[in-house]
Amino acid sequence: MLWDIFFILMIVVSFLGDFTTFMSNYIGFRRGLDLIFSAALAILLYFSFKTAQKVEELNDNIYKLNSIIDKNNKKE
Repeated sequence: MLWDIFFILMIVVSFLGDFTTFMSNYIGFRRGLDLIFSAALAILLYFSFKTAQKVEELNDNIYKLNSIIDKNNKKE
């Protein structure tokens, strides 16, 4: 679903070149392409941060499960 929204947005933006130039000038960029690259970089950094959080959460869960398994093996 996220990719569908992304591609639809990219198609709309490609037809509205003047709008991206206007928005980029309003934000402080010189060209619309600079705004698009900066937004893409920000999105990639956000996704990499969220992925790192998920990996850390999975590592914590694995550690907890490993501790529980060790305790159960020592009782037997």
